[in-house]
Amino acid sequence: MDNKMKIELNRDQIKYIAVFTMLLNHIANIFMQPGTFACEALKDIGYFTAPVMCWLLVEGYRYTRSVKKYAKRLLIFAVISQLPYYLAFARNGLAPWYTLNMMFTLFLCLCLVIAEEKVADPGRKSMIRVGIVVVSMICDWAVLAPLYTLWFYRAGKDPVRQKKAFFIAAFVLGITVAAELPGAAGVIAGIGAMMSVLAAGACVLVFYNGEKSQKYSLVKKYFFYVFYPAHLVILAL
Repeated sequence: MDNKMKIELNRDQIKYIAVFTMLLNHIANIFMQPGTFACEALKDIGYFTAPVMCWLLVEGYRYTRSVKKYAKRLLIFAVISQLPYYLAFARNGLAPWYTLNMMFTLFLCLCLVIAEEKVADPGRKSMIRVGIVVVSMICDWAVLAPLYTLWFYRAGKDPVRQKKAFFIAAFVLGITVAAELPGAAGVIAGIGAMMSVLAAGACVLVFYNGEKSQKYSLVKKYFFYVFYPAHLVILAL
């Protein structure tokens, strides 16, 4: 194929796609009737977001200049996002009132990666893994997001292991989603969820060029952090 025809996506472009699919998922969950084709289709499309964000978190950990500042940003915006998350989801009965938002989940995922990198003792490392997964049970994308992060981190830069990680992630999510709906509806929803995760894998493993936007700015840097609580406020209102 001519190199001029090759489609490439930088980190910011992939994030834009991810936040758009997340928005579709949230619109479906908040405003649409569960079990309908339109609702389940938009929810399935939205499953693209979490694996992409977990993969980019691992990628960001490898290249960030300051892990402490990265963790601090996630935690600050997690706190900022909690009330909007409650108003959009918990108040409408879509999540238990104590559920923490996805920013908290990503913060836990970052802690998991740090532990994998820095903790040498196998026993202590295993305890931290279990502890983070358990704590994530009160967060959005409970259990799955930490597992995704762990699989992506362990895959490293090996293309075969990366593909395997996404296939496992797709299969696990598909089974989870299928179990939530009865009969054929569950099977269809599960397949749709699997396809969305595989699309996320194709996006980052095939089209990602390993670069951030050349026109990088402070506004772009914080857009993705600000968008999360901002869109929840709008949906809640």
